[in-house]
Amino acid sequence: MSVLSDKIKNDLPLIDVIRYYLGEPKRKKWSCPFHTGDKTPSLSIKDNRFTCFGCAANGDIFDFVGLLYGVDFKKAVPIAMRDFGYSDKELSVEEKRAYAKKEQARKRDAERIEALKQIERELIQECCDKRRVLYCLKKIKWCKWSEIEVIVNLQNQVKILEAVLDREE
Repeated sequence: MSVLSDKIKNDLPLIDVIRYYLGEPKRKKWSCPFHTGDKTPSLSIKDNRFTCFGCAANGDIFDFVGLLYGVDFKKAVPIAMRDFGYSDKELSVEEKRAYAKKEQARKRDAERIEALKQIERELIQECCDKRRVLYCLKKIKWCKWSEIEVIVNLQNQVKILEAVLDREE
């Protein structure tokens, strides 16, 4: 779905999507469909993203469709595909493989981040137990530092704990 959603985003300007659902703008703005009482148009587009200055709704094509239909991203993509004549059959075999590969990487990254969060919880919970801290620090070594930076607090706690352990030895 990601490859196709990227293709839709690249092929379809947001202004065309909003015109399809809301009609022509008044002075480059539309009345926002996401809140009531919008007497003066408050929804505008900049850099292929919409913003409503009345209710603070904002986002891309799929955020707009999702808010309009009251659904999340996964359900907004098929709605946009239907409304604008896209089919998943338009994807080449290479694009489908690229999507599968990207999805596997996303899942692997999510698992690593969850493992790092678990390590963070263990470090916080067991920070007084020296053996447990050493075990957790050894466990971190299989991760890339870029992944550890996702949890800035963990990195700071590791530095503090290493300093404490160095003083104890």
